[in-house]
Amino acid sequence: MHHAPPFALGIVLAAGASRRMGRPKALLDHEGEPLVNAHVRTFRNVCRHIVVVTGAHDIAIQQVVASTVR
Repeated sequence: MHHAPPFALGIVLAAGASRRMGRPKALLDHEGEPLVNAHVRTFRNVCRHIVVVTGAHDIAIQQVVASTVR
């Protein structure tokens, strides 16, 4: 059951180009899943709505993020 207030919104910032790292940080492996999904999973416990802000690697990130987030 979801106990978050109806206005609770989680925002994951995944818009950076990761130029110094050379690959998108949001897609780094974190315990067997992309880091962005680990953040989304954490927010699911306390937020009714989740938004992932993408930018430089938007297509690659959209391909791994659950369809239940915006």
